[in-house]
Amino acid sequence: MIHHLCIICILCTGLSFVKKLNGSFCRLCKKLFTSELVEKHVKTILHFDNFAKKVQAEKARTENSKKVNRNNANAAFESEMETRANIARQNNPGMA
Repeated sequence: MIHHLCIICILCTGLSFVKKLNGSFCRLCKKLFTSELVEKHVKTILHFDNFAKKVQAEKARTENSKKVNRNNANAAFESEMETRANIARQNNPGMA
């Protein structure tokens, strides 16, 4: 009998990366095995390590995306401020 906490642990360690075929295929570990071995597989160190690498990669990708978005926002703000300053200088030629 599997304890309720163990089922939660299985779901939290990458069960969603296992695709059911005529058996099961783990997209993380690139392994095909019989359906009866799914619970055993997602508890292996290999699967957990692959899952941890995937989570770290996604986290890094998200952080890089946030940095790019922040840099783009800063560049857009600076460009807008420069444009406004140029318009102000054109409208007030004596204020250089």
